[in-house]
Order: sequence, then C-alpha cells, then structure tokens
Amino acid sequence: MRWLGLFILLVSMPAKGDEPVPPKHRLIYNEMTAVRNNPIGAMNLIEVMYRYRLFKPKHILLNDTHASVGPFFDINPAAAALGGVVRVKPLAVLQVSFSHAWIGYFGTFGLLQSFDSDGIDYSDTQLDKNEDAGQNFATTGSISKLETILQAKVGPIAARSALLATRYHINTHGKPLWFDTGLDVLAPEKGWVVKNDLDLLWMGKKGLALGSRWTWTRALLGSASPGADHTDRVGPIAIYSWKKTPGAKFSHPTVVAMLQWYVKHPYRTGGDVHQGIPYFAAGFLFSGDLVPW
Repeated sequence: MRWLGLFILLVSMPAKGDEPVPPKHRLIYNEMTAVRNNPIGAMNLIEVMYRYRLFKPKHILLNDTHASVGPFFDINPAAAALGGVVRVKPLAVLQVSFSHAWIGYFGTFGLLQSFDSDGIDYSDTQLDKNEDAGQNFATTGSISKLETILQAKVGPIAARSALLATRYHINTHGKPLWFDTGLDVLAPEKGWVVKNDLDLLWMGKKGLALGSRWTWTRALLGSASPGADHTDRVGPIAIYSWKKTPGAKFSHPTVVAMLQWYVKHPYRTGGDVHQGIPYFAAGFLFSGDLVPW
C-alpha cells in the first residue's frame, strides 16, 4: 500500500543512550503487518538489510548512527512490490532513505483505475461503480521514494517530521492519472506525490508513547492539473513497545494505533464520506538481528 508512516515509527524511534553499542557489521530485518480504514487497506512489509555502524556514540547526536542497504518485499490483497532500499542515519536527529521497487497490481479490490483528467469523480462510491462496470485492470510499474526524517527529543517530549516524495512510473493504459489508494490521492502516471507526517509525542518510561499526527499530502500533477489540491488529516496516535533486546533475533515488538479526522479532502469531509468518520490505522511491527550478538 506504500503507506510507510507506521513503518517509520519502527525504524526511526529514538534510541536510549544507555543501550549497548552494536557491532560494526550487522544483518537485520524489519517486519510490519498493518490494516486501515477510510480508505480500506492491508499490507505486509519485510526488509532484510546489511547495517554498518557509522560512529561510536560518544555524543548524544551520534547515538544509533548507521548506513543500511538491502531488499524489501511488500504484499497486500491488491498488489505486490519487490525492491531495494538504502538508508543512512548520520545523526540521531536525521535519517535519509532512497528506495526503488517494481510493483504489480492484481486487478482486485477495484484497482487499478485510471482517468483522463482530475475533473472526474474518484470518490469511494464512484470507484465501486467503476469496478462493477469492469473499469479496473491489472498492471505493472515502478515506484521510487526519497524519505527524510528529522526528529528531536527533550525530556519525555519528542517531535518528528517525516517527508516522503514518491515518483511513479505506472502503466495506466494511456491515461495520465490514476487513483493511488495508498496515499489516497489522484496521482500522475509519471510524476510525484509529496507527503509529510508531523508527530508530537510524549515518551513514557515503560514503552508507551502518546501524541498526535498531522498528515499533509499533495500530488504534483503538472499540466494534467496545475491547480491540484492537497489533503490534510490530524488526530491522536498511540505506540506501545516491549521486549527491546539489542542483538536478539526477535526484538522491539511494537503496536501502533492511530485515528485521524480529515480537515481537507475532496470526498472525506462530507462530499462522499461523513467528516465524522476517521481514518484508522493499526499495525504490529518487530525487528531483529539475523546474526545475534
């Protein structure tokens, strides 16, 4: 589904200063299973990565610095993607990732649907009607992503901004636009969608974190729609982690739950779905070292 906001919570959670220094070379994995509603979706994502420790944590800004590279596989009932990712965390407050994947849509769950212009109706109700009329189809393409995460923590309060720029190259059967259910926008056949998640969290001492998230998304449709609009949603988020065992094969299991209400959306603020119905997402995440230390 390419909705990595939950996954970012796992791979970028601030490390504690009293954790043991990891070895220079590691082979790790990250796993996430998640579901959501409004729009509906489900996914399973796994990464297997070689990680190289950049610096010893002699300063708080050098905690958990590393560079990683490896493949990932993402599958859900509507699509599957296989690709690779390079992730660099040169400072505790900064992480940058680049990924590229080949994706195939199965033609299920109303996907994929493409359109000639942004003036069409792409509400959930209309997409269901289009599916009943056989207007969805199976297809393939590629997706590239550039992600930048800035984060800081003062006492128990943490703030994080995750900027994701996604570049599409999808076979849309000759039409310039298609509905991307992952980011919930009308997206370009070849072009960019930009999304930012801004989190403000209270970090408890026993693995509980509570706070809020604001999500802003905009499709850069170019000549297809020079005045393309953006979407906004905001709401609470809760995170609970336990059994964080550095170097173990199974570590840091995490449950994430989030509710967000749409502030701006062409169809989810009363145009098709009542504004009182929130976006809901929940995920279970864990990680580990394939070679324990």
